[in-house]
Amino acid sequence: MIPFALSGEKTRLRWWDVAAFSFVVVTLQVLIFRYQFGTDVQVETLCQVYRKLDPAYLTRDFFVNASDQFGARSYYASLLAGLCQIIPVPITFFLLTWLSHVATIAVTFVTARRLFRGADAAGLIAACIAIAVASFSISGYCIL
Repeated sequence: MIPFALSGEKTRLRWWDVAAFSFVVVTLQVLIFRYQFGTDVQVETLCQVYRKLDPAYLTRDFFVNASDQFGARSYYASLLAGLCQIIPVPITFFLLTWLSHVATIAVTFVTARRLFRGADAAGLIAACIAIAVASFSISGYCIL
């Protein structure tokens, strides 16, 4: 049986089919677009995370001291620092990038399926398009 028959009959995918699809697509996307650690926007976050992990990190740097103050990013940096105490920093960033891509695929799939009245093929195509578009980069590097 062809999963997406042209006869107009709709075949419902099981949740593990969609999960397996999203894991494969995200892994391929990360490998194809060459995930890079510590480039562009991550530099700002890494300074805060390293300061949370080690209070003596760059004590005389204005940017690190200013960003270490209370603000919206301090919660995010604290969360990342907590994770980085368990898992090494590069692996933490890679896993969080990978998980955010899986979430993007899941949300896009569900939204497109609802928008196109239960068409799983439309959801899969929309998810592929959404994850295939590389996010913008300020300095020219590939940011995931």
